[in-house]
Amino acid sequence: MKQSTHTFSRKVSEVTRSLINELYDSGGQLNKLFEDSSRIADHIIQIGSRMEPAVIPDILPFAYSKHLDVATAASSVLETLLKMIPVSELGWLDLQVRERSPYYTMSSYGQWNLVPADVGHFKGKNDESFAVLALTTFHSNGYIRESALKKLRKIKSGKELPFILIRLNDWVREIHKIALRSIKSRIDEDYIEHFVSNMAIINSLLDCRRHDHKETVEKITALLTSEHSYDALKNGLFLIDLKARRSCFQLVLNVNTGIENEALDIGLADHDCVIRIKCARKIRALYDEIYISKCLKKMLSNSFMPVRREALSVIIERFPDQAEDKLYDSLLDSHKSIREFARFYLAKKKEIDFAEIYRKFIKQEKKEKLQGAICGLGETGKSDDADLIVGAVTHRLAKIRKAAIRAVGKLSPKEYAELFSRKIVEDTPGISREAAMILSTLKYIYDADELWRAFKNTDKQYSKLNILFVIRHLSKWDSVSYLIEGAVSADAIVKERAVMYLEKWPPGFNRSFTKPTQDQKKRIENALLKFGKYIDDWIVKSIRFNLEKV
Repeated sequence: MKQSTHTFSRKVSEVTRSLINELYDSGGQLNKLFEDSSRIADHIIQIGSRMEPAVIPDILPFAYSKHLDVATAASSVLETLLKMIPVSELGWLDLQVRERSPYYTMSSYGQWNLVPADVGHFKGKNDESFAVLALTTFHSNGYIRESALKKLRKIKSGKELPFILIRLNDWVREIHKIALRSIKSRIDEDYIEHFVSNMAIINSLLDCRRHDHKETVEKITALLTSEHSYDALKNGLFLIDLKARRSCFQLVLNVNTGIENEALDIGLADHDCVIRIKCARKIRALYDEIYISKCLKKMLSNSFMPVRREALSVIIERFPDQAEDKLYDSLLDSHKSIREFARFYLAKKKEIDFAEIYRKFIKQEKKEKLQGAICGLGETGKSDDADLIVGAVTHRLAKIRKAAIRAVGKLSPKEYAELFSRKIVEDTPGISREAAMILSTLKYIYDADELWRAFKNTDKQYSKLNILFVIRHLSKWDSVSYLIEGAVSADAIVKERAVMYLEKWPPGFNRSFTKPTQDQKKRIENALLKFGKYIDDWIVKSIRFNLEKV
């Protein structure tokens, strides 16, 4: 089946659902004027123009309408939408269509209440007719599925294959037998490319328990691992359908196909991280050290951390003479797990002052790998090292500023609490969040009133939300007065967040048994008097109850 670059979604948007409801609403104008079939046809085309494949189960019954224009419109829409569905999602679509029995609440027209003789008698072009026939194999009635399958198996273009494969697991034994005979007759060289495109469905058959598909899958696998299949398998490694592509890699890497090395090269550059790590682990198990050496450079520079870590493991195991240099280089990796991995294995050989290594690198003011050095010093240094790092909080690169904030927060959070407060409102969303995370652990260090003034003065929504996050982690008697004021914010999202924190405040009240000071009581009472009328009554009553109880 031809793949589409459209992003597939199993959901239907609210606008499209509203159009579908109009189509099926027995009290709607469309039903009252049903004899004016052109309006129904136009409505179906309008739904199809939304390009949402998940509406297929709702449109399919109209392909069997007695009105030619309605059936033609539905067939055309189905043909377009079916091309947008990845082969690996057809199993899901099968379940959705089978739910739509003639008694389904939205099937008020009864077009889906077919008899076997109805199957195949629909209007439209060849492609449109195929789409309707193929989708009819998903019907909830076994006799209808059987009739559709018998007609579908006569088509031998390859696009019918996924629908026959799905019916291999049909609970009606006769349908299963028809599908099985149809598949066996297609296990030849002419169908290699089509079987490759459907590897996701073929693999899923092994997880099915209704019938034993092992023999069938083994025959297909034998065909696909023959010398004649190499070109088709290579093409399968570039399929748009992610599940199908993963299945092709799984076949190539686990069975002797003769193109394993080519597949590994392709897989290491794939956008999918699952494929990349599988290829990296396969490389680790190879015996050809010359080829492994060739792959290691790609693995060490891979953007996915587990692949880089796998490369280091290979070097330690297979090339121990190169391990120390590579591990030292990895001390400056941008990912914490790689830095920890490198420190662990280097420390096994001798005692090393890792903090000093990071200090020297930072003092050299090298731009390359500065992020890793700052993070590394934050993980291994002392509180005094914060002074060496803090200058980087104004670096032009956000990733360096974020690393510096995080490192300073680990080494000396109390001394730089004011800096974190400023960063919440002055920097990017990610850095603001990082600063808020640090401040949330310092309940009694910074000036909460100053932070709340920043809340009221900033227009940045993310800053307000992050300040609320910090406020929530204050002591219970300090936080509530600010949250009450936050719950009347003009920003709906900020208001919702403050209310959520207030709702969680009473249930968590008894986690701390401290009593409020007179000043805290006064602040809470003033906040309730000023803003309480804008908050849910049960929240106000709960706060007052807890306040009076202590």
